[in-house]
Amino acid sequence: MKFKTHNNSREVEGLDKSLFSTSEKRKYILIFGLIIFLTPTFFLVIDFFNLSSYIGFTVTYDWLGFFGGFLGGTFGGIATFMGVYLTLKYQKKADYEKNRLSVIPILEYKISYNKADFDNSMGQLSDEGGIPHINISKASYQDKNSLEWYFNLIICNVGMGHAQISRINLIFVNGNNHEEIIKKEEIGYSYKLVKKDHDKSFKFLIYAPGENIHDNFAYGLKIKIMYQDLLGNKYEQLAHASIASSDGINFANLHYYENFKHLK
Repeated sequence: MKFKTHNNSREVEGLDKSLFSTSEKRKYILIFGLIIFLTPTFFLVIDFFNLSSYIGFTVTYDWLGFFGGFLGGTFGGIATFMGVYLTLKYQKKADYEKNRLSVIPILEYKISYNKADFDNSMGQLSDEGGIPHINISKASYQDKNSLEWYFNLIICNVGMGHAQISRINLIFVNGNNHEEIIKKEEIGYSYKLVKKDHDKSFKFLIYAPGENIHDNFAYGLKIKIMYQDLLGNKYEQLAHASIASSDGINFANLHYYENFKHLK
């Protein structure tokens, strides 16, 4: 099976762009612009309205030297402080991104449709727990007319660090109209670790109505995988698959999966 490749360099290329948002840049530019504009305006207003006579300034404008030096030192100190602050903030975010990329999990997927992959011991195939059962419409494990799929989603971790799977959402849609949702199923996990350079199986038993075994039909299946790295950064990824039945033969296919998203 051919996997859709991932380009981890896209994360690195976007590092500098993501460190400061556009709104933050605009805020700092606006503050410095106002200071530069308002400072000479303040002195012009004092001179224009001859306010210096009320606040002890002399006609020879010797107050300009005093306040020029005072304000120059003040603005210089503010500029130095802001420069150090922004540098430290940038470095903190850069270090965080560097650490995140050093442990980022990269997941690939495949589907195995083989009844032998499922262990029938200890009631795992029944509705008593173990392997999750997903019932489409009124189909169920007890209904002998329901069609059954042994759906084994295999997650392979080819990234830099371990992945903790927290939730898998399965969304069944009409095979001819993917906007029509037929069934949603959310399966949560408290702790499912997919180690670096390892894979793990996530098995589901899927049941759908089967009034006529010779009917040909298919369901589109969107699989949303939610996971996090060992630093607590959260990600999600969407895989596109399908289950189908043709002349009494049931099968499942994985079509492709999208690039992961970092949830900030």
